[in-house]
Amino acid sequence: MFIDEYTFGSIRVEGRVFRHDLRIRGRKILPDWWRRQGHVCALEDLADILNPLPGLVILGTGASGLMRISPSLARWLEDRTVSLLALPTAEAVQAFNRYHPGTPGLVAAFHLTC
Repeated sequence: MFIDEYTFGSIRVEGRVFRHDLRIRGRKILPDWWRRQGHVCALEDLADILNPLPGLVILGTGASGLMRISPSLARWLEDRTVSLLALPTAEAVQAFNRYHPGTPGLVAAFHLTC
């Protein structure tokens, strides 16, 4: 899977355009991602892509990087030796395209605005 383009509020993945935050696990796109606390990403916001346990989580934290990672999520991932790469979304898209599909256990979530 390859992300073709990201601009504020929009992402194109293999020709399909999405205008809401989304998650990716393997070849599956999970659109319309909402977080309980808006600009905080917590464990419960990623639960469906963390089982089975991935090796790498890439998080796009928004155009300006305003989305924060909850300390409990960071700790949970660290305790299970899951790598976390949290970057502003444009950089996270570049990282995703560099790693995927060659990285087994890669999951990603992208906040498209802010």
